[in-house]
Amino acid sequence: MQERQHIENGSELFCLCLFFSSQNVKKREEEAKAKGSDEPFPEHIQKGDRVTVPATEGVEERHGEVAYVGTIDGSKGYWIGIKFDGPNGKNDGSLKGKRYFQCEENYGGFVKPNKVILASK
Repeated sequence: MQERQHIENGSELFCLCLFFSSQNVKKREEEAKAKGSDEPFPEHIQKGDRVTVPATEGVEERHGEVAYVGTIDGSKGYWIGIKFDGPNGKNDGSLKGKRYFQCEENYGGFVKPNKVILASK
């Protein structure tokens, strides 16, 4: 009986977690729409994930850890804030005087979700 009650309580907790997670996603999508974007919240990318940003013209491939997922004041849509492994970023986790995450100068950067490749887990 206790085992069944524990499982039921566990599943209720799981359902509550899913509910609050979906509410958080809805809130973020509403924030983005308010800033003029219809792109969906990038649920597959989470704070703490290891990522690669592929090389582009003039910029080498970069590796780091996701430190922020959300909107940025003055920009449309969602952005991924990354603490890079080396000093190949453009900031310290802040933009235009607002702090989104903390890292050393030139170790931080913001990229669009479609420019990020998740490392194998």
